[in-house]
Amino acid sequence: MSVKENIEFLTVAVETCSFLEQSPDRQPKDFVATLLKILPLLYLKTMLIDLPERYYEEDPERFVSELDYETVRAGIYSLLGENDGFLNTFDADMQLSETAVGASISELLTDVYQELKDYVLCCQFGNENVRNDALNVCIKAFSEHWGQKLLNALQALHTLFYSGNLESQD
Repeated sequence: MSVKENIEFLTVAVETCSFLEQSPDRQPKDFVATLLKILPLLYLKTMLIDLPERYYEEDPERFVSELDYETVRAGIYSLLGENDGFLNTFDADMQLSETAVGASISELLTDVYQELKDYVLCCQFGNENVRNDALNVCIKAFSEHWGQKLLNALQALHTLFYSGNLESQD
């Protein structure tokens, strides 16, 4: 396991969480433009991490409460407004349905935030084994769901940024 890659991943995770928590303080176009730079870096840094072996059977503690989740989600939603929703063509339910599946940028980003924030907070304990297991849980969750959510949000943000719809919101 490379210490350098782990530190870089943790650094990007901290920055991503901080940025999403401060979304109400941003302008919509700047917010989206910055995410179009942060999210690919987060994806790359996550891909560079080797899945570590677990020390404990039970999962590390979770810290993000429903209130925390809703606060971050609502902040992103209030910033994006009517631009928050989009049709998600990569949803697994879309393959089985004749109707389009709606998605929310704010929910996708907050799902990513929740996984990252739980990992970041576990790292603050200073216990190497807890940090290791939290990294294991975070990387497994990336392969199972939040990596795809990150990509879906990135695609929607790309479309939104270049659509010109953000110009009227500033």
